[in-house]
Amino acid sequence: MKHDIELVEKAIKGDAQAFEQLLFKEEQMLYYKALSYVGRKEDALDVIQETTCKAFLAI
Repeated sequence: MKHDIELVEKAIKGDAQAFEQLLFKEEQMLYYKALSYVGRKEDALDVIQETTCKAFLAI
């Protein structure tokens, strides 16, 4: 958990690699959550891509 907090802090400061590491750690959860909303693999991947982009730009 401490490592995740450190990654989040780095990502907030603009560290793209830390942001990417956070995504890799949570990719399975993100995928299944998106899939539960949209129902199709392709749509779930699109949702994740859009959300990731928006999150990165918002930081």
